[in-house]
Amino acid sequence: MCKACGKYHQSASVRKACGCGLSNNFVSFKNLHKYFNLNLDNIGTKKFIEDYAECVAYAQNLYDSNSTVSLAKLIGNNDAGNTAKMLKYLGIKLEKLSESQTKSYIQDRKKLPESPNTSYKQGWFESKTGNRYFYRSSYELRFIEFLEENSICFEMENPYKYFDSQQNKDRCALPDFIVGNIIIEIKSNYTFDSVNMKDKFLAYIEQGFRPMLQLEFKYYEMVHLEFVLMEDFDILSML
Repeated sequence: MCKACGKYHQSASVRKACGCGLSNNFVSFKNLHKYFNLNLDNIGTKKFIEDYAECVAYAQNLYDSNSTVSLAKLIGNNDAGNTAKMLKYLGIKLEKLSESQTKSYIQDRKKLPESPNTSYKQGWFESKTGNRYFYRSSYELRFIEFLEENSICFEMENPYKYFDSQQNKDRCALPDFIVGNIIIEIKSNYTFDSVNMKDKFLAYIEQGFRPMLQLEFKYYEMVHLEFVLMEDFDILSML
């Protein structure tokens, strides 16, 4: 029986490597759950293959914007080498040292900010209905609590394709919150990349969504490729 996907093999010769390709990575699942939000609820079933694919897409999206060193700090892992191993487990191609250093220099992410307002707080939030959501900052947690208090249904981190004009390639966007046809991206001054966010907003709009940006607890909409402050944000009236 494959520990990952639950497939039963009658032949002993295939036990060591199931066709799902995940059986040999079983020992890494706990770390992938801790650092890259791999859902372990469906382990041992076919659904786990989809959960693993979502984990790969999420990790790739983070790595596209961070060097291995800055990514390790971002996810709260003190060992950059261990982070690199996890990326390899996920089948993500590691960059050359020079490429990684250039990325760190351009984005100035060799050090995380010391301000408590932009520190990364992560964990699980369980809703009244039993749904579990993984938040990656105190900003996201506060917004989840607001939605929960107002009984607003939402989704998090569904993947959408967009074109990154800075890297000149298609990438995977994982919106922080999806409420009906509204997408809300939660950012601090440290994590906000104006050009990248505009690229995502263009893709969201093309797919029929109304994207909004929460930046340091103020709300913005994109008008003619510029982020314009909203004088009154009331998501209840928008739904």
